[in-house]
Amino acid sequence: KSDADLESSGSINGLFALTAVPGTPVAVLASVHRQLWKSADGAATFAKSGAGLPLARVQTVASDADGRTLWAGTEGEGVWRSVDGGGTWTESRAGMGALNVQMLLADPAAPGTLYAAAWSKGVYRSADAGRNWALVGGPPPHPDVMTLALDGTAPGRLLVGTAGGSVWRLDTRP
Repeated sequence: KSDADLESSGSINGLFALTAVPGTPVAVLASVHRQLWKSADGAATFAKSGAGLPLARVQTVASDADGRTLWAGTEGEGVWRSVDGGGTWTESRAGMGALNVQMLLADPAAPGTLYAAAWSKGVYRSADAGRNWALVGGPPPHPDVMTLALDGTAPGRLLVGTAGGSVWRLDTRP
C-alpha cells in the first residue's frame, strides 16, 4: 500500500518491527515500510512516530526497562534514539555508522547496555545507552547476523543467530 493508503486505512500490512514498550498504558510501536507508528491505547489506534528518523526501514525497536528511552535499528542508517517515548528521534550510531541493523537487544541486568546485530558486520555493543558503539567478538562465523538473545547461563554472553542457519555463543565481557 502507498503511504496515503496506510494513513487513510490505518493498516499495518508489511510489518517489519513490532515492540511493546513498558509503561502505563503499554505503548506499541510498529514499523511499516519506511514509517514508524505508535499506539498509546493498547494497539487500538496508531499514529506516526518518526520525527527525525531517516527515510529507511525500521527493522527493530528496543526500549529501556521503564520505556522512556527507545532505540530503532534501521536498514542502512544504523541506530536512532528517542528519549521522549518515540516522539522525536536523533542519530545514535557513533562507532557504528550507517549499518543495516537487524536487531537491538537491551540487557536488563546491565542498564544502559545494548547490543546490535549488524548485517554483514557482526555484533556491536553500547555501554552508554546507545551513544557509542564498538564491535565485539570479531567477525561472525556467518556474515548475516540476524538475531540476538541473552544467554541465561552466563552474564555477558549472547546467543547470536545468522541467516546461514547457525547459532553461536559470544562472550561480550571486556
